[in-house]
Amino acid sequence: MQPAILMLQAFQKLSIVRLERAAEQLIGEIPNWMHAACDINVASIPKTEYMLGFRVAKQYISTLIAPGGVGKSTMTFVDALSIATGKDLLGDRKVKKGKVWIYNSEDPLSEMQIRLAASAKFHKIELSDLQKNVLLTSGRDHNLVFAAAKYDGITVNEDVVKAIISVIKKFKIDVVYMDPLVELHHCSENDNTQMAVVMKTFGRIAHEADCAIVLVHHSSKLKKAGGAGDQDIARGASAIINSVRIAYTLVGMSDKEADKFGISRGLKKWYVRFDDAKSNLAPPAKAVRWFVKRSVAMANGENKGTLEVVKLEAINKEEKEK
Repeated sequence: MQPAILMLQAFQKLSIVRLERAAEQLIGEIPNWMHAACDINVASIPKTEYMLGFRVAKQYISTLIAPGGVGKSTMTFVDALSIATGKDLLGDRKVKKGKVWIYNSEDPLSEMQIRLAASAKFHKIELSDLQKNVLLTSGRDHNLVFAAAKYDGITVNEDVVKAIISVIKKFKIDVVYMDPLVELHHCSENDNTQMAVVMKTFGRIAHEADCAIVLVHHSSKLKKAGGAGDQDIARGASAIINSVRIAYTLVGMSDKEADKFGISRGLKKWYVRFDDAKSNLAPPAKAVRWFVKRSVAMANGENKGTLEVVKLEAINKEEKEK
């Protein structure tokens, strides 16, 4: 039996023993870690604090699932601009202004900066107007590993966890984007026991720091084609998607969809489709959203990409009615 499973079983056994001992000490009173349904006061329960539509909520984990090269990292920059300014840039309608932190473990800081600047330029947002509402950290400068699997089980890096919680609280950060999930741990992505620990760690951070966490995650290569709105295209163990309350997918336009909208095969690569994949906190979105990739000329001579929401219409009546 794997060490991680043995450790989990031992922890569960210890928890049961503790509960049994606590129960023996009770004399007809309910302990403070149990809550009676008859005491619920619905009017006093705070509403879920959504930051971006119904897809980013404080105290919860969301995940963006997409294959490589579609534009998921680009989307984090546009999302950050939406939240930092309170402007709806990608069709979310409701946006609550707040502070965003993007941690990207793959790109250097300079690349993060120019990609954010490109999105700001396209959407007519002055970087100076953002003040301190968008914070960037590159994993090349500060490598964050939240958990690691070792021969004797899974170890959560408490130093990193506590430091992250402290930073989020100190700077009053509302939303944290972490990109991508695979770089945030040294565990087997296909092991449910290990990934359950990883995901629980992020859930703890969201709870203790009172922030929303968005994990950018790759889709499975086996399901690279299609998969719009399907949470099961997420790569790795089912514990990943089971641990989040909100999930959404970003996939490229298919040949069939290109034909439906009258878009040539050569241009379809510029379009990406956004769908709800899991929505436990609110009703799922009724409509699919389409984004088009835009190229932005920058002052350093480079062109960088961003996303713009676009409304596509079927070219014939039969397709419109589907």
